[in-house]
Amino acid sequence: MSEELPTGPKESPPAPRAAPREVWKKGGRLLSVLLAVNVLLLAGTFVSGGAFNKVAVYDTDVFALLTTMMLLAVLWILFYLLRTVRCPDTDAVPYRDAHAGPIWLRGGLVLFGICTLVMDVFKTGYYSSSFECQSAIKILYPITQAVFVIVQTYFLCISAKDCVHSHLDLTRCGLMFTLTTNLAIWMAAVVDESVHQAHSLSSPHGNTSHTRLALELERAGSPVGEDCSCNTAICQIFQQGYFYLYPFNIEYSLFASTMLYVMWKNVGRLLASSTHGHSHTPSLLNLFRETFFAGPILGLMLFVVGLAVFIIYEVQVSGERGRTQQALVMYYIFNIVCLGLMTLVSLSGSVIYRFDRRAMDHRKNPTRSLDMALLVGAALGQYAISYYSIVAAVAGTPRELLAGLSLAHALLMIAQHTFQNVFIIESLHRVPPGAEPHGTPPKEPCHGLTFASLDTLHTLPACPPTPRLVGPSPAGPQGAVSITLAPRGHWRYRCLKDISLFLLLCNIILWIMPAFGARPHFSNTVEVDFYGYSLWAAIVNICLPFGIFYRMHAASSLLESTEKSIGRGAREAAAQSRGGRASEALVRRRSLTRTDDPRCGEAQETGETPAKENHVATGAEQTRAPASPLNRSWLVRHFSLLLRRDRQAQKAGQLFSGLLALNVVFLGGAFICSMIFNNVAITLGDVWILLAALKALALLWLLYYTARTTRRPQAVLHRDPHAGPAWVRGSLVLFGSCSICLNVFRVGYSMSHIRCKSQLELVFPAIEIIFIGIQTWVLWKHSKDCVQIQTNFTRCGLMLTLATNLLLWLLAVTNDSMHHEIETELSALMEKFSGNNTNTCLCLNVTACEVFQKGYLMLYPFSTEYSLICCGMLFVMWKNVGRRLTPHTGSHPGTPPFYLHGAILGPVLGLLVLVAGTCVFVLFQIQASGPAIARQYFTIYYGFHAAALPTMSLACLAGMAIHGLEERELDTLKNPTRSLDVVLLMGAALGQMGISYFSIVAIVATRPHELLNHLILAYSLLLILQHIAQNLFIIEGLHRRPLWEAAPESLAGKWEAEPPRRGSLLELGQDLRQASLAYIHSYSHLNWKRRALKEISLFLILCNITLWMMPAFGIHPEFENGLEKDFYGYRTWFTIVNFGLPLGVFYRMHSVGVLVEVYLGA
Repeated sequence: MSEELPTGPKESPPAPRAAPREVWKKGGRLLSVLLAVNVLLLAGTFVSGGAFNKVAVYDTDVFALLTTMMLLAVLWILFYLLRTVRCPDTDAVPYRDAHAGPIWLRGGLVLFGICTLVMDVFKTGYYSSSFECQSAIKILYPITQAVFVIVQTYFLCISAKDCVHSHLDLTRCGLMFTLTTNLAIWMAAVVDESVHQAHSLSSPHGNTSHTRLALELERAGSPVGEDCSCNTAICQIFQQGYFYLYPFNIEYSLFASTMLYVMWKNVGRLLASSTHGHSHTPSLLNLFRETFFAGPILGLMLFVVGLAVFIIYEVQVSGERGRTQQALVMYYIFNIVCLGLMTLVSLSGSVIYRFDRRAMDHRKNPTRSLDMALLVGAALGQYAISYYSIVAAVAGTPRELLAGLSLAHALLMIAQHTFQNVFIIESLHRVPPGAEPHGTPPKEPCHGLTFASLDTLHTLPACPPTPRLVGPSPAGPQGAVSITLAPRGHWRYRCLKDISLFLLLCNIILWIMPAFGARPHFSNTVEVDFYGYSLWAAIVNICLPFGIFYRMHAASSLLESTEKSIGRGAREAAAQSRGGRASEALVRRRSLTRTDDPRCGEAQETGETPAKENHVATGAEQTRAPASPLNRSWLVRHFSLLLRRDRQAQKAGQLFSGLLALNVVFLGGAFICSMIFNNVAITLGDVWILLAALKALALLWLLYYTARTTRRPQAVLHRDPHAGPAWVRGSLVLFGSCSICLNVFRVGYSMSHIRCKSQLELVFPAIEIIFIGIQTWVLWKHSKDCVQIQTNFTRCGLMLTLATNLLLWLLAVTNDSMHHEIETELSALMEKFSGNNTNTCLCLNVTACEVFQKGYLMLYPFSTEYSLICCGMLFVMWKNVGRRLTPHTGSHPGTPPFYLHGAILGPVLGLLVLVAGTCVFVLFQIQASGPAIARQYFTIYYGFHAAALPTMSLACLAGMAIHGLEERELDTLKNPTRSLDVVLLMGAALGQMGISYFSIVAIVATRPHELLNHLILAYSLLLILQHIAQNLFIIEGLHRRPLWEAAPESLAGKWEAEPPRRGSLLELGQDLRQASLAYIHSYSHLNWKRRALKEISLFLILCNITLWMMPAFGIHPEFENGLEKDFYGYRTWFTIVNFGLPLGVFYRMHSVGVLVEVYLGA
């Protein structure tokens, strides 16, 4: 396996020389990710804007952007091939990852690349047949794409395994830019084909080619003429060929993105010498050795039957209606049988693994981690399609045979993906028989000890050692156990190999059918009639390529699982077991030889041990005096085994709870989207009923957790001091209170319309009030808990509550029914005053209704903020379940008190910004309370931001320059809290950056000439730059070691290497105190740099508080200025703002919290 070189124990700090290189590696990754995010947001804005005819962004603009991106990517690839890998100064590619770019991935890339080239030829011929009606960019685009595909395919085939060590930052940025280009091409292909399929169904013309051409001319802003119709035979051939080949273009983009991501991870990576070579590829004959042949035979039978069904389906599906329905019935029956058998077989394999006594491989393996992430991520595509099909089949009418088959197919598809993923992940973590990691303890059963508390290990009695077959060497018991267990466990390995081969063949046939043209999703009218063709085409075209990729990736993982099911070690162990005592004597002789050899004993003592999750285990091993293995207690010998089993149980619990949350979110998301696009079959009341059921289940678990789980002995042995900080819990209470008031206003508004409102509209807000109150109390009290009992149940409960909050956030983002209702009532009230009769339900008390309306509109964003904060806190609690902290991290960190330390300029400038922002906010709010907002108040609002944002950006740039001059050592130790802070900063920044890019496109497309439009454009650009600069400054500050935590490397290494002695505690404290004073004194010449950093941090803290207050407590000018709303439409812009604005508010809050930490550490 590809493993990074060990750099010593995780607990010891890194060497001073390695720290800058490690942080520079992280800095290069951060810059490349920021580049990719911005390019992807810009491309996504263009692609989504070009999909709507009402938006003045044409497909020629999209093609021009994609052509430019492909040309830049080709230039970088040529530079990489001609310059980077041939760099004469350094060894550019000293290592090659044997597991990167496997043969199936490169073969699929070449296959889909060839199909994409053929598609580009058809597209060029199709556009050339109507050259007089098309723009030149439409002919240039497929030619550029063909060149890009050829160059990129050659580059990935020869360089997919490279671990580059020259031009690191340029290589990372180039790889991320090329990856983003592939994702943009994928998005454009999905949107283009979805729009074409939607318009083809409703076309009044009989010729679909005319429909596509007319649609493209309409999207390009050109009139449709009679001379532009595609009537020639060659033109129709090109059009049909493009239609059949476009899915391969989508698959090619996904394959290339995966390989580019692996290359990006391997830039600057150091590999062990044993991983330089290529991985072993098994022969075809070895796959079928030592099997019962039941799995391969049954799999081959299904494979042949599947091919026959696929051919018959393709022949009959385009014929008459009766033959199409017969083909669909046959297709669904075959898939139901195949999926049912695969589900049962996967379950059987998981059950067999429960009785498998092979060791679990817990060593670091980036390739395996990526395989698992791709398996779970690619399965989301079929999850989404299946849940949408379930909702359509259950809620749609009439109920017929196809609806029932579609429902059964969707349910089995979800079950099969879930259980197959569990089986594959379980097999990837198993060590092949007879090939257990060297240095692991013998696998003896541990009865009666399911949980080990590190604090109570010294109080347990030492159990007598269990009888051994051989000598005390670690190699001896392993060999004996393998000899003893091989004959009895051999049938299990044969069964596992049969199961893997059966699933391998089934996944291949389930990949062939959709990859080569089977689309029952469009031939079956159940989903099309329920969602409409446009929406259903978009869902299928987005999700189905992930399903196709999943089948290919699952087949490759199952091939690896087949090799692990039975190996050479098991066959050798079986042969040795026939020798009886001769083999036993041989093992004893080898073990005694290794024990007598002092060099071998030293190697065994210093050998690589399995990675441990916490620091206490290592500390316990280091502080014990060396003892003979015979004198060690049973508990000491098996303690590492307990830790490995505990890690295995934690990973399994996290996997199952994550799958539960995914299924709940997809089911709720399907309901909400169905309510938006088909509000007749799925109403808002149906969504409320589903959410009420989820809230009731979450409430039951919250009450059980508080009343039962946390009150059991040793339930919460540790509390994470970094989880649930004061600002997070304060925001939780603040937004929770606002959300309760929001529901009170909703109840009051419904009661004022009690004549025409259902009583259910009073019940659901009341349930939400109870849910918010109890959840806020539980999170306030238990957000720091590290639960050690009922871990699986606790993880599932936390994930269920998190999924419920996510669905509440999604409903709040997409539901604008209340806003429409208020606008309808206002317009009806105006008609009544003008003398027109109206049937709209009017309010009984106008004054009370106005209060409820204003309160609801003002407090509406707080509900989305509350859901986001709850999701973050619940996720941290989920990560802390089963976590054991070391004693020095179990208490609160020694953070110094908050003092200004002579900082004057930063607080003064920050207070000026705060006062000015408060005045602008009050003026805007007063004006917003009237019927309309004057344009000069928009000018004042955006003018204030245009002045504050560049000042903040300059301050961040100055702070980064000072960080570069600093001589404080860099903190490169593993810190989960800091990693979560970085992820939250980067993720929350996407909200405002997305809104800004949509605003930029809207303003540029409308050719602005007014002052307000110029201010909005400057505001959007400056906001993007400020987010990037502030993120870089904060992340750089978080990676600097604070003064109060710094200690010289020599003392730290001495303290880790030597066991503590009772008589030297006072001496050790004096040494550390002297070292700390000497360290602080050595940095006294950097006082002006630290003071400047504190000034900058205080200024940014006050500015972020101002920028948090204005959108959190006021009317949002992004929605009120009317520019973007008129450009994108009310519903689209409402969703964009409600999606991005809560993330922006959360970003400002989180920035204040981490900036305080940067200030204290400066």
